[in-house]
Amino acid sequence: MSTTPQADTAGSREAKSTLLCLPTELLYIVFEHIEKPSDVAALRATRSVLADVGLCYLLDEVALVYHSDKFRALKDIAAHPILAKRVKSLNFQADRFRKLSRDRWESARLLQSGPDDSLSTTNPVGLGNVHEALAPSGHILGRIWKVAARDGWSNPQCEANFSQWALKMAYARYKALYRDQQNIVRKHYDAECLETFFQGCSRLRHVTISFMAAQGTSSAAINKVFRPAMVKPYGDPGN
Repeated sequence: MSTTPQADTAGSREAKSTLLCLPTELLYIVFEHIEKPSDVAALRATRSVLADVGLCYLLDEVALVYHSDKFRALKDIAAHPILAKRVKSLNFQADRFRKLSRDRWESARLLQSGPDDSLSTTNPVGLGNVHEALAPSGHILGRIWKVAARDGWSNPQCEANFSQWALKMAYARYKALYRDQQNIVRKHYDAECLETFFQGCSRLRHVTISFMAAQGTSSAAINKVFRPAMVKPYGDPGN
């Protein structure tokens, strides 16, 4: 027996009304039985109360970079009664900054600014000194510069002008981020937070640890956290 569109719409409204009559505790149970993130998102889009309840069920992968706030978030997730049960994978991009003087920071900043980067400050004259500054130490950036120079990365159309004040503030942010990472290592805060996370997330199945130096790209999390410093960490300084 076929039904009219009007009947289908009425039935859908009735189902939603019935669902919204349930206590909040039962709404959480409903979401626990939904496997696909797309279905969770669709249900959240129907009513504000369902959006609030379903928010906890969208997180199944955690992105981690070397920053104290991100490590602290691992503890918060592990302590959350719902989030801790939803997380299935951890993607840890473990790059840390090397200690750089202002000149070497400037070289790294120029080198990491590609044609599609809004922070690009590519200077066809200044870039000529990057390889000289980095290559003698065997730094990974020096080797990458050879490839960048070969591919004609120094494009004058990519140049963006920053005031000396903006560059000074960016270098100050870099130094603050470097100190933050050093404090994490010195206090073993990384191990502490990871241990708590592993113990609290019972459904965790996949853990990926990567370095930009190995894969050649950075994650969106790295770009967001370290963007104010106009330079990104590249490779573990312990290697």
